[in-house]
Amino acid sequence: MKLPFFEPRPPWLGGDLQTVRNMIVRPVARLTDWPQEQLAFEQQDGDCLLGTLGRGSPESTRPLGVLLHGLTGSEDSLYVRNTTHYFLKHGWDILRLNHRGAGPSGVFCRQSYHAGRSEDLRAVLGQLREKLPNLKERGVFLMGYSLGANMALKFLGEGDFPLPVRFAISVSAPIDLMQTQQAIMKPRNRIYHRYLLDCMRREVLASAQPEEVKDRRRLKQLKSVWEFDDTLTAPRNGFRGLKIITGRIRHWVISPGSTCRRS
Repeated sequence: MKLPFFEPRPPWLGGDLQTVRNMIVRPVARLTDWPQEQLAFEQQDGDCLLGTLGRGSPESTRPLGVLLHGLTGSEDSLYVRNTTHYFLKHGWDILRLNHRGAGPSGVFCRQSYHAGRSEDLRAVLGQLREKLPNLKERGVFLMGYSLGANMALKFLGEGDFPLPVRFAISVSAPIDLMQTQQAIMKPRNRIYHRYLLDCMRREVLASAQPEEVKDRRRLKQLKSVWEFDDTLTAPRNGFRGLKIITGRIRHWVISPGSTCRRS
């Protein structure tokens, strides 16, 4: 399939303006014009992921769209809401999923999401098969942003789909997580870095993670996203350090046996 070359629309020229565009414009995506239903997806360890299902058409035979937000995002992130509005308006059903420990899922989770947690997505699709039996015929499509895109690519590379995946869309996937970390920490990106780190701290504090993880003094001492992931994310998910988890996720996403390839 040949896709058109990306042409930025003035005045949003360059990566910086495109990054902050939604923060400046604050587009309003009114989703109340369509029926909305909250769904809960309990995981084997007792954590529970929440998502909101929007119905674009009462008799839709199209695949259900599953939207996967990025780092520190949720179902209410502007980009998720605007994407949902577009698809609902065109008659598609959309599930806005909150990752483990993110957004409304936070208070029901003692663990946190990361780019390699494709097992959560697999569990969600398995439960959707039971909640919405017609998806066995309709199937789903995946659309992931940033960290959510990385998770989607890993899932696609692994196979073992509980439901037919008709197609997938990856938006700005940080396939090489190590290089992504290093880029975020460059001096020119210090504003982004500080904002992201503050959001990561707030996300942990709003979750049901153990009190030793939510120690405010300890969180304040973490001065970079690297320190945050190396000190909290990696060991909390069974990895000895950030280099181990990033290397393993990158291998999963672009390994020779994967159905996905790095462009």
